Amino acid sequence: MTNKRELDSNWRNNANVRIRSDLNSLEQRELKSVTRREDFNAKIIAKMLLDRRLIICNFADKLLSAEIMSEFLPQDYLPTRTNILQDSNDLFAIDLPYEFFLKVNHTSGGLIGVSTRADKSNFIPEDVSQPNWNRYLIHPEKFDKGLAIKQLSSWLKTKYCQEPESVREWSYDLIEPRMYVEKIYRDVNPIPRQLNIYCFHGKAMAFYYSDRRSDMKSFTWYIFLENESNFARICSKLSKEEWQIIIRASEGVSQYTDMVRVDWLLTSEGAIFSELTNYPHAGRLKFNSTSTRTPKEVDNALSSYWGDIGPY
Repeated sequence: MTNKRELDSNWRNNANVRIRSDLNSLEQRELKSVTRREDFNAKIIAKMLLDRRLIICNFADKLLSAEIMSEFLPQDYLPTRTNILQDSNDLFAIDLPYEFFLKVNHTSGGLIGVSTRADKSNFIPEDVSQPNWNRYLIHPEKFDKGLAIKQLSSWLKTKYCQEPESVREWSYDLIEPRMYVEKIYRDVNPIPRQLNIYCFHGKAMAFYYSDRRSDMKSFTWYIFLENESNFARICSKLSKEEWQIIIRASEGVSQYTDMVRVDWLLTSEGAIFSELTNYPHAGRLKFNSTSTRTPKEVDNALSSYWGDIGPY
């Protein structure tokens, strides 16, 4: 184990390096609770508490995760990202495209989309005294660069989900906060559809297809489990070749951990890698039933795919 906060430049090496960290009182109580359970969310929370391998930080970093995936994917499956900055004020000197995303790399959430598909009544709040990790979709005619920089600055100065008495998603604490500009990808919806591939021990086993709405919050989803991958492919409107490429890449990166969710945007240009998710919904994942399974059966299936977590 190590106390060092630096991450090895070779991300694979971090799969076997652990950092020392004490659990706070709430986390200790939570650990006692979840270790008595076998459901999927309990295993996610246990992973949040116990898995202190530095590779988890590599995966959580939105910028670094794309670099990792570049080892498994052709370039046209990777997102187009530019203007990587540590100081949001540097954005003043940059000419932005008409439509784009502004994102930070060390959070879940925390993004500003500028799109002609946005409702003109949407706005970026002026008050950033209470940091939030919201997602904003703003029409180009209503975009205020100054307010965006103010919001980005707040995000860059704030650690994600690190309240002293919470179950902390500790891996974000080690990421060097940066912001960047990302290309907006077109789709039939204002926000591209998404495919989340749940991988266990190097094998893609479950597929969540989601259809996010223009408020960037509400969405519907469909769940496909083992042996239903062809239905997931058809629902995602991907060719067999595209499907094989993203499955190989998802399984390639997931072989270095026991469970990781590999997220893809489904766009008019095909599947584009989005991010790696260590703790889906922070252990509060809801299980919609499928046409043949109840939510409990879906929960049981995901838990069985994972099996025994760790060892951490």
